[in-house]
Formats: sequence, structure tokens, C-alpha cells
Amino acid sequence: MNREIVVGFVKEHEEACLHRSFSQALKRRSDCSFCHHVNKDSLLLITRLREARKTVDVGLALSPASKSEPYRPYQRAGFSFFHQKIGSESENIRAIFEEAFGKGYESVILMGHGTPNIPPAYFEEALRALRKGKEITLGPTTNGRFYLIGMTRSQYTTLRDGSLFDELDFNTRRGRDTAIRKIMQTCSNCAVLPEWYAIKSLDDLRRLRADSSKGQAWKAHWTTCFVNDITERLLAATKHKK
Repeated sequence: MNREIVVGFVKEHEEACLHRSFSQALKRRSDCSFCHHVNKDSLLLITRLREARKTVDVGLALSPASKSEPYRPYQRAGFSFFHQKIGSESENIRAIFEEAFGKGYESVILMGHGTPNIPPAYFEEALRALRKGKEITLGPTTNGRFYLIGMTRSQYTTLRDGSLFDELDFNTRRGRDTAIRKIMQTCSNCAVLPEWYAIKSLDDLRRLRADSSKGQAWKAHWTTCFVNDITERLLAATKHKK
């Protein structure tokens, strides 16, 4: 086992789907596999990090709705399994940190769901920051969440013993900014990475396609192919309703 691990959160398509503005159109499909493609690209991105599985371990955090069997190939490929709880996002983040540090890791980086095309350089920067003495690294999304949260064992112990995790709200930009301020008040040795976007709207789909064509982000092959297949139909449906 290495001293560092990067863990990707996986989600399954549910009634309260993260992709709100086009989730209803997706649900009308006989087999909604959008979340599945996002999961595949996110986990593939983790394996493309330099030193992945050599000096940096990789893991995935199954959602309460996930069945383990479809993810067994990842386990055989070297991923460690973690388990999200039924609860709020902050509770899940806390639970995965607790589980990972309980296994003996000194630094843990969590990758959120819904951001499958993050530039790999952002992850490399997060790893470098923790190695150079930063206690926390935060990657905020433009719509109020985090695509990445990294932390050392010592800093997690400080936050765990307080009430910060219970107070964090990751559902709005205001809540996210409040979380950043509270974390930085607790830990002055903190690195904040550039903003990125989570895929929640048709505009996000358009941006993903544009970024992919321009090579400005991680290719996210599975998600991009799926988006190319459905975007024109969804956009046409939207225009028809207007």
C-alpha cells in the first residue's frame, strides 16, 4: 500500500439525478446510461495520473445504489473499494475520508461525480500541493460544489474533532464559498485550484463538446460519445417546446 490515494465517487442514475435540466429527457430512454459513462471516464482519468498504482493508490466510492459486481473489473485493475453512506454530501465526504485514513493513508484526494473531463494537470497540482506541505487542496466547481477535495491525515483529525463537516453545505455557490472560508479559517495552509464545471445542464453539455473538440480538457471519451449521440435530439426537443 502507498501513502497516497485518489478516490473517485461513482453515482447511479436515480430519480433525483444530478443532471437536472436534461434528466427527464434521459429518463424517457429505455436505458439511461449517462451516469455510467461519467463513472467510466472519471475512473479512467484517475488511472491516467502519473504514478497511479505505482506510488499513488486508486479507489472508487460506491454509492448506496451501486451494486459491487459491475465494478469488479476495476477492483481487479487495482482499485480499492469504499462505500458511500445514505446521507448528505458532506456526510459522505466525511465517511470516505474516515475510511481511507482508517486504512493507513497519509494523504487522500476525493474526486466528485459529474466532472469527467477535468484537466489531469489539476490533479497533478493537487498531489504536488499536498507533497509540498499543504494540508488541504480544494477544487471548486462553477456551480457551487467541489470536483476535488484533498487532505492530509493530520488536518482531517483537526476537522473531524470539530463540527466543520456537519456545517458544510455543498449544494450552492454560496454554501461552497462559505465552506472554503471556514476551511481556510481552520487551516491557513490551504491550496485552491482553478474552477471547473460539473455537468448539470444543456449548456454544460455544449461546453463539454467544445472543450473536447478543442483538446482543452480530459477527452472523457465515453461521456463525449454519449453526449454527441443525444445532444442534438435534446436541443431539438428544447427548441420545439419553446
